[in-house]
Amino acid sequence: MKKLVIIIIVLLLLVGAGGGAYYYFFMMNDNSELIEPEGDSSVAEEIAIEQKIAVEVNMNYFVDTNKLNVRSYPQKSAPIRSVLRKGKPLKALEIKGDWVRISEYEVHQSGNDVADWIHSDFISHDKPVITDREIRKNMQKLLNKSDDFITYSDQFVIATRKLLEDETCSYEDFELMDGWVLSRTFNIEPVYFVYCGGTQRENKIYVNVETGEIFQP
Repeated sequence: MKKLVIIIIVLLLLVGAGGGAYYYFFMMNDNSELIEPEGDSSVAEEIAIEQKIAVEVNMNYFVDTNKLNVRSYPQKSAPIRSVLRKGKPLKALEIKGDWVRISEYEVHQSGNDVADWIHSDFISHDKPVITDREIRKNMQKLLNKSDDFITYSDQFVIATRKLLEDETCSYEDFELMDGWVLSRTFNIEPVYFVYCGGTQRENKIYVNVETGEIFQP
């Protein structure tokens, strides 16, 4: 009888030890709950580069980059005719591959037909939002070679924005002049000028940086 009791006790001990071993080696080492779930695929989709827009003839679009080169032909090696700025509205008149024609054809002196062509990667259906901070940054970059820029940067930015918005001047006018130039005509007052739409005397636009007045004599 004693033997039987001893055997039963030994068996119980063995079963308990086996269960403990199982728990230790399998359950304790099972770190499946510690593995972090994979990221949401929607996050990757947001980071991914947006698909190109489908451009259609006779539809209106907007420039969606700070500076967009306008070329004579639908190819990257073609001469640059002009530059469009962010937010500029345009209309697609013809499509050739990734290129969009936005003007009528002209006969060049070479005998070839030329027009204004832009790349479709840099236009959008919706007008892009241009923040004041972005505008100011672009203005400062455009005007940072102006005479006395450090002293009168705020005044130059305000005057330039006004002239650009009412289309009295263009970005190209300020790029040609490297910004505002100190006038020697007005010795008493701090007056600066820029040429807009030409380089004749009548094309001179002045700004008094103390009063903010923009004028033409």
